[in-house]
Amino acid sequence: MKTLMMFIGILICMVTYAQDQNKNETTSANGKNEISDIDGAKVIPCVYDDIKQISTHYYRVLKNNKVGLIDMKGLTVVPNEYDEVEQISMHYFKTTKAGKFGLVDVNGKVLIPNSYDDIQQISSKYFTTKKGNKIGLVNIEGKELIPNEYDAISMEGINSFKTQKDGKFGMINFSKSEK
Repeated sequence: MKTLMMFIGILICMVTYAQDQNKNETTSANGKNEISDIDGAKVIPCVYDDIKQISTHYYRVLKNNKVGLIDMKGLTVVPNEYDEVEQISMHYFKTTKAGKFGLVDVNGKVLIPNSYDDIQQISSKYFTTKKGNKIGLVNIEGKELIPNEYDAISMEGINSFKTQKDGKFGMINFSKSEK
């Protein structure tokens, strides 16, 4: 019981400390939003139509009806050129442009262009892509490994993928040089 109470006390202290470390305030001027830190210093100037914190590291920003991302220092991570940006993991953002999906990393590098009907991360290195009703596979560099001609693809091992096409199943394995 003592251990539990001590754990709860430590947890409360950690949460309180974490909240104090990120006490930024959103203010508006001329229809634009800005973020100031606890001391009133501007972190992010009044240039955005909307600002929303999406994680402890990033803000989703809207400017001229386009979405982008900035970090806590106000530096652009993803430029305001997308219809939507969604953080799908610690390092990757799924982008939407004209109804098509793509992938950008935390450095703003476009890994997968906005040319797919959907993208799903299935491991740290691989993403399934969808065009129409067909599924394909790309790696983290955006290289197409399996074309969009399958009904389903699932990861069965480190470099092994189970495929389904027209009711039939198969396996595709990649060597280190192929992936």
